[in-house]
Amino acid sequence: DIERRNTIAQLLSDWGLVELVSSVENKAPLSQIKVLPFKEKKEWNLSAKYNIGKKVEDEGTKRKFLNIMDEEAKRMNRLIDDILSLSKVETEEHITPNTNISLINPIQYVISSIKERGLSKNNNLTLEDLRQNTNDPCFIIGNIDEINQVFVNLLENAIKYGYEKSDILVRIEQFRKDEVIVSVINQGDGIPEKYLDRLTERFFRIDKARSRELGGTGLGLAIVKHILIKHRATLEIKSTPKESTHFAMTFPLANTD
Repeated sequence: DIERRNTIAQLLSDWGLVELVSSVENKAPLSQIKVLPFKEKKEWNLSAKYNIGKKVEDEGTKRKFLNIMDEEAKRMNRLIDDILSLSKVETEEHITPNTNISLINPIQYVISSIKERGLSKNNNLTLEDLRQNTNDPCFIIGNIDEINQVFVNLLENAIKYGYEKSDILVRIEQFRKDEVIVSVINQGDGIPEKYLDRLTERFFRIDKARSRELGGTGLGLAIVKHILIKHRATLEIKSTPKESTHFAMTFPLANTD
């Protein structure tokens, strides 16, 4: 709608990303839809120049075209949704949450949800709690929906970029009484060290074609970064090529005395 479109335009302007609308990243979905009829010109039996005015008889080609249109439209919607999500959390980054929530609950909820929806793709998704007191609900001051979003984004990335049928681990550790560390670890190709500092930049992707194929928008880790900043948490990323990648988050615990 008009209001949503105006909001997106304002966000791009505020971010200094007006050029994005004419970039390869943003034109890709539209170009995929636009170019296919020309590629399949013979099969479609359409007019040589404008591809209009002829009826498409090939049902297989028709379905192929419609499927591409559907997938690219969905990807554009994901991109817009992520732009709005990132803008919201950036705008509210300075506002500290004021609610005590259990950090364990959203972790368990997201893992269970991914498994129930069949999104784990044959990976072994495991929660490993190494704290001395595993019954401690581990309270932080936070926003439950935003913490859910952090673990959704990190676990979906771990699944997308991990080896098939490999282990994906969520590990909880506590070495100090005032903070807890939660790590998301996957087994995969890994990330070259020179790119680690750039992973949370908007629209940064090491392999753009692969990320686009997997449905990524290039904003998921930027959203994670800003949610963690809002929660006064830190993020450390380590990766060993052809072995594993660790996303370790350190959360300050709430004083419940």
